[in-house]
Amino acid sequence: MLKIQIRKPGDIIFDSESAVVDEIVCLQIFEQLTMAQLRGALVHWWYALKPGGSLHVSVSDMALINNEMTESQIAAITVNKKLWLSAENLVDMLLEFGFSGMTARRDQFITEIKCQKVDLYAAERYAWEYPIKNGESVLEVGPGNFPFERADRYLDISDDFQRDLHGKPLDIGNVEKMLYQDNEYDVVIACHIVEHTDNPDIAIEELQRVGKRGVIEVPSTHKDWIMQHGHVHTKWQVTAVGNTLVFVAIAPEKLQYLSDVMFRNNIARVTQYPPDKDYMSHMLRRMFWKSNSFLNPTVFWDASKQVKCVIVRG
Repeated sequence: MLKIQIRKPGDIIFDSESAVVDEIVCLQIFEQLTMAQLRGALVHWWYALKPGGSLHVSVSDMALINNEMTESQIAAITVNKKLWLSAENLVDMLLEFGFSGMTARRDQFITEIKCQKVDLYAAERYAWEYPIKNGESVLEVGPGNFPFERADRYLDISDDFQRDLHGKPLDIGNVEKMLYQDNEYDVVIACHIVEHTDNPDIAIEELQRVGKRGVIEVPSTHKDWIMQHGHVHTKWQVTAVGNTLVFVAIAPEKLQYLSDVMFRNNIARVTQYPPDKDYMSHMLRRMFWKSNSFLNPTVFWDASKQVKCVIVRG
């Protein structure tokens, strides 16, 4: 278990790879930071922590201090204080930056808060949107840069990605013609795959053949416009209508790109991998993922319902 203890302001930024730290502890340090330093630290810690990793911090309760201490006592404990932050303010900030599961403990004038990193960027989000039971077998088709750690096996068109397969096997193949048996997996996950296929109707049939139940996520037409997803591998614009996916063929030469350079640059900061680890990029990425149902609709199938497909060519 990798635990980082922050003992002084100079320790808030430390050398670390992404998503390797289990716990970060920073007690009675925030008061000595500026707001810019605190924002930078929270972003740095978020990327350093593993998904579900723990953050343990504290803040002086200034409301109690002002009510119960004399002016001289307040002056003595706030001589090096730069940041006046209540426990409520800190909880709001932690939620904004991507932490949840808050628990708090008050000790005289200090409130300690423990919370966990929530990674909305990676495919772990499916564990909340589509609960998977213990013992169920899981296949992820097209894991890309963010393989779903709960998956037992992956299938992708190539191995040309920067990713961690979590020690699980990877098969190279085409989603339109998978070599797995009927209902071989309890759950199949396919995120942003079918819009790249030549025949999305066949791909969807194959996904539902192999998995007893599963989820398909696609980019909405709104996202295609906002995010300018006109790269050469995208062959279809997709609209979700209930549990039906409508695919409209797109000609690459007809894709129109927005001319606002600043807007395009900000959008690139949201989607690039590896991500920039500055405050603005982090907030843009969180705003993007909070709009996930609008930008990335999902459809589900199981024994009681199937995903339907409508194809519009040319």
